Amino acid sequence: RPDGHVTLIDAGSKAAAGNIKGFLGEKGIVAVNTVVLTHPHENHCGGLEGLAPIIKANELFFNGDTGGDEACAGILEALQRAGRTIKTVKAGDVIYEGRDYLLKVLHPSVLGPGTNDNSLVLWLKAEGKGFLFTADIGTVQQAALVWEFPFVSQAHAVQVPHHGGAVIPAWKASFPQAVFIMSTGKNPYGLPLKETLNALAEKLYRTDQGAITLTNR
Repeated sequence: RPDGHVTLIDAGSKAAAGNIKGFLGEKGIVAVNTVVLTHPHENHCGGLEGLAPIIKANELFFNGDTGGDEACAGILEALQRAGRTIKTVKAGDVIYEGRDYLLKVLHPSVLGPGTNDNSLVLWLKAEGKGFLFTADIGTVQQAALVWEFPFVSQAHAVQVPHHGGAVIPAWKASFPQAVFIMSTGKNPYGLPLKETLNALAEKLYRTDQGAITLTNR
């Protein structure tokens, strides 16, 4: 955020906590002020334990999904025992807003049967730039998102859904000025998909090829 407020959207797996903490340290970041957990899968929640010492937020924003991985339920319970509040948010809720910044939830309005498809989708606006965080949503939710919220086409950076999973044919064209950021790595699921890599190729940056920093110029 322009005022130095640091937001963490998901925390990776338990094994990733050290890398995340090290990356933040290299940027001079010693405290996290806002935490959002998009959905309860271990590769999104597991790092919260290792990052707990630098998390200064008193509440964690979550989609309220009681499914997903047992590890996440245990981590959320531990955070509550430590005095932190778990706040459930849904489409339309504003996590924070200021003169030149906004973090708003676009999805879901209600929870469905799919943990990935229930992921919180976030719209960040800061100093005139737009950023779309899509977590692990599928193609049905992608299509609904670009139809229901046409302003997301103004995004300057877009997270590729589900670590390089399937995207709708119009995904790239829906964000004409955006670069695409793919959070991915070794996994047993065949991600990222070759079709998605090909579709986004010349505008794609991948975390398995190095840490990514976006600078507002």
